[in-house]
Amino acid sequence: MSYKYLGSSSAAPGSGSAAGPGSYLALDANNNLILTASAGGGGGTTPGTPLNSVQYNSAGSFAGSSNLTYNGTTLTGSFTGSLAEFTILSGSTVTGSTALFTTLEASSLHLAPTSGSLAGAGSYLGLNASNQLIVTASAGGGGGGVITALNNQAESRLVSIGSTTTELDGEANLTFDGTNLILTGAFNQSLVALSFVGAGTASVNGAASNMFSATVTGSQHLANPTNLLPGASYTFILTQDGTGGRTLSFGTSYLWSGGITGSLSTGANDVDILSAITDGTSLYCSLTKDFS
Repeated sequence: MSYKYLGSSSAAPGSGSAAGPGSYLALDANNNLILTASAGGGGGTTPGTPLNSVQYNSAGSFAGSSNLTYNGTTLTGSFTGSLAEFTILSGSTVTGSTALFTTLEASSLHLAPTSGSLAGAGSYLGLNASNQLIVTASAGGGGGGVITALNNQAESRLVSIGSTTTELDGEANLTFDGTNLILTGAFNQSLVALSFVGAGTASVNGAASNMFSATVTGSQHLANPTNLLPGASYTFILTQDGTGGRTLSFGTSYLWSGGITGSLSTGANDVDILSAITDGTSLYCSLTKDFS
């Protein structure tokens, strides 16, 4: 093989584009060994800082950023702006912020939520409206933690928190088959006091309770109830005030045997009980009077 230097003289190459950092050996079209400038043509070869930063082209020069580094083992990134979308992502451990994965192959996935409500115990993985994998706060809003056991399992049973907050218990007395909710045992409901407002009318919300109380202090009225639960029973404890002789009228949803509307006892502090069952539209009522 013959070696030849192509230049303006037979001396060593002078400074300039054909010498110094970035120059390299190559063969020309005649197979002569030559010394020439870097083919990249993209500025200097001094790497950008900081140490371990992945290099990129910044206006023709190498540049680096602490937001993307590689130490020979671990690629670490911290990004702002639009989120990355990976078609296929593989690895033994994937660490990063929210991303959309079409295919995810990893034995461990770590999502770093921002501080505040999206972090801490009770956070969970989910999909947002754009099918992106996100980490968010517990929907339950209370406690968090990991369920380690499901006890008393049986078809249709609903569950409750067990003796420890990491266990759920299937409840034999409370079942749901997709259509019917069945309770075996007592149903405890709070007593809701009714208030007569305006012209002396009280509103009844059938979803708030199945037991109500009211003290009648004038010529007052029970309006047609809302949100009645078909098949439910409702009880009203109606008390005369210390004067007595007060009257109470009823909305058209209150139906009575023989079409005769019940009337209250008239004595001071008398207590009457109105009992009713409903088909979801009407209340079928009976009045038991003057408890003492």
